[in-house]
Amino acid sequence: MGFDYPASCPNLLSGYIHINSNDSFKHDCVLSCTSLCLYVIRGHGTTKIFDEGQIDWSKGDLLVIPYQTQPLEHFAHQDTAFYYVHDGPLLKYLRVIPSEKAFSTTVFREKVLKDKVESIREKPGSEHSNRLGTLIGNPKTNETKTLTQTLWALLNVLPANSIQKPHR
Repeated sequence: MGFDYPASCPNLLSGYIHINSNDSFKHDCVLSCTSLCLYVIRGHGTTKIFDEGQIDWSKGDLLVIPYQTQPLEHFAHQDTAFYYVHDGPLLKYLRVIPSEKAFSTTVFREKVLKDKVESIREKPGSEHSNRLGTLIGNPKTNETKTLTQTLWALLNVLPANSIQKPHR
């Protein structure tokens, strides 16, 4: 894209983190983003957050972490893979750094997320819907009703042998 910094699109960076069993990964996102979203694809472990303590996570959990003044440290109790997204490219483009946290770390557990999507699938007429999903709203960013002040997340189900029409 021609930027002098990593970006997946003009306002976000996404990617994968792999941590071997009984190993750790130092995630240095200090002052580089306002919001970090980590989805646990597989594994379980803990993340040490400087001013919040340790958070346990496992497969299917979604961690939403505000900007940090110290690196995060992820400890994997078994082979782990994360998918991550953060708004660092937006901050680079705007030439700004965060000054205060807009929310505290929030964890959405796999069971709660799956139960929510399943409840949508069970609604009458859902078989005719273009999307079987829900926007994940963080109760700590109630003014936007989104994951964070800059990140949106849709949890969506695609039934077997189905086709989802593109956005208009």
